[in-house]
Order: sequence, then structure tokens, then C-alpha cells
Amino acid sequence: MPAPRRFLGEQAQTVETRAAAMRKPLEQWLERYAARARADALRRLREGSLDSITKAAPPDYERLALELRELLARYGLRQLQQAAETGAATIGAEVSLTDQLVLEFFEQKEIKVVEIMEATQRASQNAIRQIMTEALTEAVRPSTTEIGRRLMNRLRFGSTVDGAASAFSPERAQLIARTEMVQAQNTGIVNGYRLAGIRRHRWIAYDDGRSGRGHDVMGREKQTREIGEPFETPDGTLLMYPGDPNAPIRHTANCRCTTVPVVSPAEA
Repeated sequence: MPAPRRFLGEQAQTVETRAAAMRKPLEQWLERYAARARADALRRLREGSLDSITKAAPPDYERLALELRELLARYGLRQLQQAAETGAATIGAEVSLTDQLVLEFFEQKEIKVVEIMEATQRASQNAIRQIMTEALTEAVRPSTTEIGRRLMNRLRFGSTVDGAASAFSPERAQLIARTEMVQAQNTGIVNGYRLAGIRRHRWIAYDDGRSGRGHDVMGREKQTREIGEPFETPDGTLLMYPGDPNAPIRHTANCRCTTVPVVSPAEA
């Protein structure tokens, strides 16, 4: 069996490496979304369509969703397979993903695409709405050119974390990439355990004061579960494993935990 702390460090490093590779295309995707939302808002502004400017999605919204879907699938599926092999290798077994697991992965990504698209759309709409509200309430109403300049400044990719603009920041790209890789990594590892015939696993977490959310407590408690039964956080949230895609975002974003197989009572 792998040494828990060493295994944790190895998996965390794998996640960081994969997330770093995924971050750049995510940044490019966010930049494209911001550019298209900005162009559409400017067009509507010039046409005088003020009633729809704060409600509309970019005209190529579906294409942006397709680009995101392909991106998440490309990086996630590869990581899922490699992680399943890692999980099985802890007892010297070799496995491959089943068609059912691949299907479940794509179903999860469909949900994730919708979540990211809706959050990004809300952020761009909120930014536009705030700009228009400020413009309409100023003593001297700014010109169309000035409103356009504000739209250009606000709806652009950059390092800002100011309100809605944070949706188009490198920080958000990093958060999405890391969360996606944690989910793919631990989903693969746990399914690798299961396919290799391992029945139980134990939660392990960094105990460095940075884990938060009570995940370090779960590690100190040495919470052990049958595979397919949930772990429980101190606030009562149930997680099938670290990065559980069905869990609340507060328990999956930037999570650095993993699990190790348990094959004898002494390891529990």
C-alpha cells in the first residue's frame, strides 16, 4: 500500500501540473467570451437597444459552450484514465475505464458546462447592468462613446478581481482548472480502486492549516468508508470522495485531499 503522506503529495503535484496545463486554454476561452460579450453589448448600444443590452447572451453562446465542453472533456478524460490506473496500481493491478464510467464522466461535464456558462453569463450581464445604471443616474449622461469605453474596460480579460469582472480573470481560470483536475483525479483513483477489487478507502488531507472546510479534521479522524459510501465533513456535508462532482463548490474548489486504499484493519 502507498505511504499516505507521500501518496497525497504525489497526487497533489499531479493535479497542479495538469491544472497548469489546462489553465492557459481556459484563459483563452474566457478572453473569447469577454470579447464576444463586449462586442455584442457595443453593437446593441450603437443600435439603441438599451432594453435588451443587459439581458442578452453573446450571439455565439452555443459555440462558446461547445468550446468549453471540448476543453473540459479533453483534459478531464485523459486525467480520469491515468488516475484510474494509479488507483489500481496501488495493489499492483491494471485496469481500464468502463464505458459506463466514461458515460458518467460526460454527463458530469454537461452539468459543469452549464454551471460555468450560466455563471459567466450572469457576470457579464451584471457588469453591463452596473455600467448602464451608473450612466443613467449621472447628472450629466455620458455619451455613447464613453459608455462604450466603460464596457471595453470592464468586459475584458485581465487580473482584476473587482466584482463581476473577476469572472474574466486568470484567478478564475486557475480555480476552474484546479477544481476540474481534482475531480478527475479522485474520481479516477476511486474507480481504479473499485475496478481492482479494493473495497475500502481512507480520507487523507494536508494538516497545515490551509485545508479549511474541516477536511483536515476528516484526515485526523482517519475517516474510512466502503467505496460507494459517503464521507462526512464537520458541517454534515456528504462526499463520496474528495472533489465529488455532486458536492457543493465550497467543498471541492481548491481541494487538495485524496484517499488511500484500506485492505487490512491495521491500515484503518
